[in-house]
Amino acid sequence: MLPTYQHPDYSSIYAVGVIVQLHPPEATPLPVGVPKTGQMTEAMGMAVAHNIAIALGEMSAHPVTPTLETICFADFGNTGILFLADPVLPDPATGKRRRAIALQGAWVGWAKTAFEQYFLAKMRLGAAVPWFERLALRGVGLSLVEPLAKSSSTDCLHGTPC
Repeated sequence: MLPTYQHPDYSSIYAVGVIVQLHPPEATPLPVGVPKTGQMTEAMGMAVAHNIAIALGEMSAHPVTPTLETICFADFGNTGILFLADPVLPDPATGKRRRAIALQGAWVGWAKTAFEQYFLAKMRLGAAVPWFERLALRGVGLSLVEPLAKSSSTDCLHGTPC
């Protein structure tokens, strides 16, 4: 997969969500996947839609790629865990993330339910990422997409390696 989330051999095919193969920083004795959250899938979808619009000539901009920074509410019945991973995949050189935070408590289930209701409402209204959500993400130091390097971005959209 290219950084634009295109298939390397078929430039008109893009992938989003759990089908995307993210490579862990080190090989493990057993093949393992990495977690993919709804927020990461949303970021992938935003990046792909942006890059398709560029490829179709509908907009003039630089291609983007998802940041794979995430916040996740994991509900476990009477308790839950909120985790922030920035980014989800640790740096291959250092094996570390910029930030990794985990908070536990009953409040996580309530927060997850509230967020689900908010998310469904914004989708019904067609508001993918309203300004206040972007502001909140920036407030915790996260973003959904980032620009690709200018030197490789044109090649990526036409199916040649970046």
